[in-house]
Amino acid sequence: MKKTTQQTITLKGLYNEYKDKLPLKASFSIYHDIWKTLNEAIVDSVIEGNTEKLSHSLGYITVMRFKAKPRLGPNNQPLYNVNWGKTKQLRKEGKLDSDKFFYSIREYKCKFIHRKGIRKLKGFKAYTFKPSRTNGTTSKSGAINKLCDYLLENSINYLRFPLKK
Repeated sequence: MKKTTQQTITLKGLYNEYKDKLPLKASFSIYHDIWKTLNEAIVDSVIEGNTEKLSHSLGYITVMRFKAKPRLGPNNQPLYNVNWGKTKQLRKEGKLDSDKFFYSIREYKCKFIHRKGIRKLKGFKAYTFKPSRTNGTTSKSGAINKLCDYLLENSINYLRFPLKK
């Protein structure tokens, strides 16, 4: 049996393949801007607590909350994640020594979930959602950065998202 590999079609590839059939005769940069605006609107809606159902049986995107499981290191000491953005910021301001770290200790964590729908195309991924994080701790454009900023606005914002059981 021959194993088929899945191909990913990029936005540029879609544009080049269908540019003669598109309703608006415009450059790739205009279509890129349209997709960027649409993606930002979807991410903003999901962060507000909505579940975005994608048309054509492509599934849905939501944010789920789950209880953080503490990891134990040697000597059964709990291991916590280092908040590198805050650590670098505090070191730059001179409030934290170079051998110290700022840790994130949270009871719950939140993450984006994309449940794939029933739409299948042989040899192709119909749709894949990958949340991005843009470089820099002050950037607001990445989906993960937007979610982190929303969670840090208020200590109870995480309660807006359903708990994964």
